[in-house]
Amino acid sequence: MDPDIDAPIERVFGKLKIELRKGEDSVEHLSSNDIGSVIIKPGPLSSKCPSLFPFGFVWHMDASKVFDLVGKASYIALAAVALWGAYYVVLVLSRVGRKRFKTEEAQDAFLDSIEADLKRGDFDTVIRACEGDQRALPMMVSFACKNRIFGFNKVRQMTLDRFQRDVISDLDFNIAWIITVIKTAPMLGLFGTVVGMMGAFGKLSSAANVSPADLALDIRVALETTAIGLSIAIPLVMCMALITNRIRQMQDLITSGLARFLEAYKIGHDRDIARKGRQSA
Repeated sequence: MDPDIDAPIERVFGKLKIELRKGEDSVEHLSSNDIGSVIIKPGPLSSKCPSLFPFGFVWHMDASKVFDLVGKASYIALAAVALWGAYYVVLVLSRVGRKRFKTEEAQDAFLDSIEADLKRGDFDTVIRACEGDQRALPMMVSFACKNRIFGFNKVRQMTLDRFQRDVISDLDFNIAWIITVIKTAPMLGLFGTVVGMMGAFGKLSSAANVSPADLALDIRVALETTAIGLSIAIPLVMCMALITNRIRQMQDLITSGLARFLEAYKIGHDRDIARKGRQSA
């Protein structure tokens, strides 16, 4: 370096001026650990340092500010994840409520209303009785009656497959998002913890005298993000237990209803075949 251009606090490389905040009198002292304490002033890229700062932009890099921004972003991400998980909890519970009868007595009353028509083989009347009902059992009853030409055994298998695909698989898809949030929230909290501690240690390493209040802010971010992540995951785990119980109750109720329906359907299906046989003869 040319000693004629040395200055106590700064050195000039062509028209690119660099100020040091740590008291060194030479840019040679700079390392990757000093990036957070460097200001690059305006000026075109110098031919004397082509490998140092590849663009002629004005940079004002402060590592502590970067960590502060990332910490705030962690709060936003945690809030978004919490809302996403809460949305799917409400969605799944509402869908389970819409797919089942409120009580077993209400389901029995529905089956009583169509059982006589089923046993007589009057499937068109049964289809009309189920029309527009979005609950799982009426939908399966209507589906079986509409596909009665395939025979009893085939219709029974098709109905069970339809129930698994249209009801259970749809719920499983939404539950997968809740499980994802349960796993993601603590990891986001841990990420915030790491960022907060990095900010605290960065301030310790970049200044001789650090205010305890400045350190406390970074440590607060580290602890709060972890606590928030856990406070999101724990209630969702409890909600998952509630959802699982509701789905099991729905499955048990619908399975018992399907068993009763198929018993009456088989009687009506046999009578319908016998009636058509007499007509053809």
